Amino acid sequence: MKGLRTHWTLRRWLSAHLDGELTGDLLQRVREHLASCQVCQRDLEDIRKGRSLLLHPEFFRTLAPSTSKLSPLRSFPAIRWSSIAVLALVIIAASVWRSLPSVHAMNIDFYAAQVQMTDRCSYPCTSLVETTLAELRQSSPFAIRYPRWLPPGMVLRRVVRYQTPRGEGVGLIFAGHGKELCIFQQPRRLDVRTAGQRTSTTRICGQKCTRIDSDRVQLLKWTTGDFCFVVATTVPRDQVEAVVSSFGSPPD
Repeated sequence: MKGLRTHWTLRRWLSAHLDGELTGDLLQRVREHLASCQVCQRDLEDIRKGRSLLLHPEFFRTLAPSTSKLSPLRSFPAIRWSSIAVLALVIIAASVWRSLPSVHAMNIDFYAAQVQMTDRCSYPCTSLVETTLAELRQSSPFAIRYPRWLPPGMVLRRVVRYQTPRGEGVGLIFAGHGKELCIFQQPRRLDVRTAGQRTSTTRICGQKCTRIDSDRVQLLKWTTGDFCFVVATTVPRDQVEAVVSSFGSPPD
C-alpha cells in the first residue's frame, strides 16, 4: 500500500521533472522512483512524445506512408487512418500532460505546518522568512488584508513571507488561549494543491470557498480578484466568519 501511495504521489511530478523544474529532495525521490517504476517510465515517455508532436506538427508528415505508387483512391484510406492514429496519440498524450497538477501550486500541508509555527517550506516554496508589519509596509509584494477583529485574547505572533518560482505570499499567524488562526494571501496564479484530501464547498461571508479536510486544523481557500486566500485555524466557524468580515488594511 505504501509503495502504491508513493507511486501516485510522485507520478504527479513527471511533467515538472521533464521541464527540469524539480530540485533537492523531491528531484532525488522522483529520479529514484523512475529508475524502478516501468509504468512511470512509460508515462514520462508518453508526455515527452505528446509534447514533441504538439510542438512540431511537421512531424505528422513523416508518419504517413509514402503514396507515390498508389492511386488517389487507394492512398486516401492510408493517409486518413494514419492521421486519425496520430491525432489519437496527440489527444491521449495531451490529456496525460494536462491532468498533472501545476508544479507551482502550493501544497496544502505548507499552510497547516505554519499553525505549529514551523519553518517548513515544501516545494514549490523556495524560501520562508519571518518579517514584521512595519517591514511589510515598506516592501509589501501587494496590498495586504488585515483583520480588524480577532477572537478575545488572540494577538499577532508571527508574520512570514514565502517565495516560489512563480510569486510571493504573506502569512499572518495569530495565537492566544491555545487557539491559532493563520491567514495567507498570495497571487491567484499560485493556487493551492489539494490532491489526496477530501474537499467540500462552503461559504465564508458570502464568498464561495473550498474547505479541505485536515486532522489538525480546518483549512479554507478562496479567490478574490487577483488574489488567493487560505485560512488555517483551530477557532470555531463563527469566529472565522467574523475575522474575515473585518478584513481591512494593516494598522499604522
